[in-house]
Amino acid sequence: YSNEELAAHLIEEIALSNDPDVVKAFLEVIKPMENPYAESHAKALETRLEEIGAHGIKVLAIDDSRSMLAFYRKVLSDIGISIVTAENGKEAMTIVEAEDIFHFGFKLIITDMNMPEMDGIEFTTKFRENQALKEIPVIMVTTESENTQRQLALNAGANDFITKPAGVDIFVEKIKKYMKIGDDGAIAP
Repeated sequence: YSNEELAAHLIEEIALSNDPDVVKAFLEVIKPMENPYAESHAKALETRLEEIGAHGIKVLAIDDSRSMLAFYRKVLSDIGISIVTAENGKEAMTIVEAEDIFHFGFKLIITDMNMPEMDGIEFTTKFRENQALKEIPVIMVTTESENTQRQLALNAGANDFITKPAGVDIFVEKIKKYMKIGDDGAIAP
């Protein structure tokens, strides 16, 4: 806070990220500070965190590539969707199992196919075992482009398949399709 203008700009960018994890991380840092600007910014970020949560769309993205997780964070936050990430299917199952199945918070699952510990096929198969989660769309993302891999993903319960590298436009188009988001950004009920 030695440069108040820079601090204010940084807080504004964090709030605009629409990423609850980033907002929470900065809140943890500035909330204990004894500085009137930090207190004001903490209140603003708390309000923003509530707004992000009120949007109601949360996606679980699973990938062992940190650059892909960063890509998902950027693209989803740009269209106003909150994201939770996991680095493999086993970690993702822990997140899923912690959710209230009857009020499941995730509206979409995006998973890589090839990961250590539990791959996307195994995760999707296990995820689909729970009938209460049957309607949650799963998009499998992979570098594998053969039809046999696509069929393997669909047989496991994936709703769709994206071959890496996929451009932002293709990714956003798939997200909008499953989230029922119009070109105007409006979310259908």
